[in-house]
Amino acid sequence: MRITASLVGTTAAAVSILLWTILVFINPYRDRAAIEIDTLVVTLATLLFPACLALYSSLRLKNKPMFVSFFWSLPVSLYLTGTPGIFKFFGLTSVLYLASAVLMFINKAYINKKGTHD
Repeated sequence: MRITASLVGTTAAAVSILLWTILVFINPYRDRAAIEIDTLVVTLATLLFPACLALYSSLRLKNKPMFVSFFWSLPVSLYLTGTPGIFKFFGLTSVLYLASAVLMFINKAYINKKGTHD
């Protein structure tokens, strides 16, 4: 279960980072060539930073930072879920953060329970 939790979290974080890169640098839905600075700052703070935290969390198998990543990215991810195009997948990556965190929590509880009975 540890490998599954790590794989789910790592995949979600990698997809979020890829989607953020597309959103900022090669957004096919934007008319202008350059992104506005306020959009860059908001997406950096609400999409990229949580993805980096999720990547760290999944590699270290820490569930608390993964829960933080989920709640941190949730508002903007929910907003982007309602948009047309590929950016709706930010909602899926946010849900995968939650799934990874829950799997890590269950794994930790199972190990603690098993360790006290052996």
